[in-house]
Amino acid sequence: MKRSEQNVVARSSLPWNHSCGSKSFAATMSTKAEIPHFVDFFKESHWSKKKDDWLDHKCMEKHGELENLRTMCSQPDAIPMSQEEMSVAVLGKKSGYLRGYGVGRKPCNTNTTSRDNGEEVIILREELSSLKELNDTQQQQLEAQNEQLAIQQQQIKAQNQKLEKFQEVLLRCGLLSSDECGEESTEGG
Repeated sequence: MKRSEQNVVARSSLPWNHSCGSKSFAATMSTKAEIPHFVDFFKESHWSKKKDDWLDHKCMEKHGELENLRTMCSQPDAIPMSQEEMSVAVLGKKSGYLRGYGVGRKPCNTNTTSRDNGEEVIILREELSSLKELNDTQQQQLEAQNEQLAIQQQQIKAQNQKLEKFQEVLLRCGLLSSDECGEESTEGG
């Protein structure tokens, strides 16, 4: 098979076309004064200025998904996502290649990811440390409450013993009958 035929087959297997021509997405992005957000760049690179419409219906759908994801990630309680993560989430994953960027992962991205992971590990370790401290504090509080409970049980036992002695004295003096003593002790105990 000739190289041109291979290129035709490869080009026809693409899920959608773009409007960047022969320039790579990375080269197109680098010509901008400021690197655009991935969602905006996706629209720019898949929109026909002549037709004032999407190059393909699939591009419109994917852009809608990207916009929804960007909106969700901008909510205060949402988990933030990088532009690369958005690309993978909506456009899919391909080994060594970021769809929509047209370039493979760069070493600086690996360093950035490592740094981000390192920062995340530090944050998780700090959180683990604070949780351990909280656990220790709660354990100490639990032990203190158990000690107080034991003291209260001893006090109740001592009060019951005093009550029994008092009832014995009242029985001996005839101020209390044995029937009344039994009723009161069952009511109180």
